[in-house]
Amino acid sequence: MTNPAYSTQLDARLTHGIRRLPPGFRFRQVRFLLDAQNPDGGFSGRGGPSNLYYTGFAVRNAHLLDIDEATLWERAAGFLYGHPHVPDDLTDALSLLVLVTH
Repeated sequence: MTNPAYSTQLDARLTHGIRRLPPGFRFRQVRFLLDAQNPDGGFSGRGGPSNLYYTGFAVRNAHLLDIDEATLWERAAGFLYGHPHVPDDLTDALSLLVLVTH
């Protein structure tokens, strides 16, 4: 039997830990993500426009937090599909993979 991929193992550990957090803490994290989403559906870092890197992190967080907010997912998909699928660099390439697999 083979070991699951690193990211699968990491997601399982994070999900297990997140489920043990107090509901108020989880609620604040969900609220933060919902409030941080830009009008174009993407997410930005410390400033500037939405980008694949931070949108990838946000989508992964939303997945781990099990956010069932259709608007977040629909808007993030709109950002992804509206973005040219040619990455600018290696970070964008990985972020694009994260986005299309979540």
